Amino acid sequence: MDKPTVTTERKISQGFMAGANFAENNMFTATVNNPKLQKMYSDNTLGPYLNQENNNVFITYQQLAIINPHVTMSIMKLALTIIKGLRFSGDANLVKDFEIWSKNINFRETIQTMTRLLAMNGTYVGLINNPKDPATITFEPLLMQTVTLLPKGYKVMDTAPNVIVTGPPVMVVLNESDEILRKTYKIENCVYGALFPHDFVFQDVMYRDTYGIYGISLLAPIEDLIRKYMNLIEGYTNYIRKYGIGRYFINYKVLESLITDGQIEQAKVLLDELAVEHEYIAENQDIIGAGFDIKQLDTGGSNINVVGFKESLEKDIQIGLLQAPITMGRAEGTTYAAGYVSESDRLVVLEGIQKLVQDMVNSQFIKARLVAMGKDPLTSDIKVEFEELSRPNLETKDSLAAYQAGLISEQEWRQRTGFPPEKSKRETFIKVNLQPSNQLNNHLNNQQNQNQQTPSDTQNQQTTQDNINQKKTTKQTPKTTNTTKKS
Repeated sequence: MDKPTVTTERKISQGFMAGANFAENNMFTATVNNPKLQKMYSDNTLGPYLNQENNNVFITYQQLAIINPHVTMSIMKLALTIIKGLRFSGDANLVKDFEIWSKNINFRETIQTMTRLLAMNGTYVGLINNPKDPATITFEPLLMQTVTLLPKGYKVMDTAPNVIVTGPPVMVVLNESDEILRKTYKIENCVYGALFPHDFVFQDVMYRDTYGIYGISLLAPIEDLIRKYMNLIEGYTNYIRKYGIGRYFINYKVLESLITDGQIEQAKVLLDELAVEHEYIAENQDIIGAGFDIKQLDTGGSNINVVGFKESLEKDIQIGLLQAPITMGRAEGTTYAAGYVSESDRLVVLEGIQKLVQDMVNSQFIKARLVAMGKDPLTSDIKVEFEELSRPNLETKDSLAAYQAGLISEQEWRQRTGFPPEKSKRETFIKVNLQPSNQLNNHLNNQQNQNQQTPSDTQNQQTTQDNINQKKTTKQTPKTTNTTKKS
């Protein structure tokens, strides 16, 4: 159904459909008059690879994420860093129940996958499975190259020419262009998240221009860098293969006179015969002859710093994926202070994505399981938490002092020192009163002095104690008198 729009150039306007008003649609539209960026290259090659996708952007992201270790490992490390210290917190009974359930459904791997795909695609949609069974409820990602998200007021196969469709989405469509394989889901039955959806206009797989619906992939700003890197590696490899691996230039000067005299065909025959003879020269054999010069081909003499350009591209790719050279195994030339500042700044940025992932899980999936358990999500005290990435690293003695001063709980102290929050009930623990180290040392010294007393000191103490006991006995014995009876 056509949607009339206000055609004022570069202005946001309220969109509407026939028979419906804006309040019912909750939809904005805008005319598209700004020119779009287009890629200069139109070929489908990427380094040594063929069939690079140029139409479906999500297929392009998949290809870019797997062709180079600097990209693949950066995304993996990013996901593992974000979900570091995954745990449940809240009511003790609920925490125990969620911990058992999470192990049964492999919850940690599910969150890792979600974080990787969110970074790679910029948008994540996962379908909640078994929503009514709290023991088996889980969610699995949908393949984004087949997914479209529609806001309120749009139906399946609705087109939006020259219009920017804005969110929020209310419907998830799978295989929208295929009437047989098409499936639709309500957004509340899915786990949905997007990175910075209001920063850019995004064209979905049905060629609708959208705003506030899809996020921006971390690969989008560095796509050109990845292409240059792969082409550089492939081109330089071919160059080395052709000129830099034991190649020789043999100049038979004796044949120059034949060419000068016009006997070109005879010179060609002699060159072919010499080429055959050269093929039979084995390893470590000398070349003996006359009338020719031999030069080894090499890659020297070039003013292009290929290695420096390669390292520069690697660094730019890593920065685009929120990694630092020191986190990717390259620490040369980096001081401890510079590395610490760089890493602290990087972790602050990662915490922003970490909070987004945490809110996605708590507000959508944890809430869905509480509903399946018959509990009220608003009053139930349970949530997923990750380790704070930018918090300072405390030494053990400092964290112990904070625990002794009552600033942190025993569970917090155990977590900061690398132990599980709760003690194992299958082991026996001897509780020792904690006291400052100086008092403990004085107590141990007194015990040692008592143990080192000489036998004479011990005998004197024993004699003194016997005398004291004898005096006490004398005081407690009643006096007796003998009386003589006179006759």
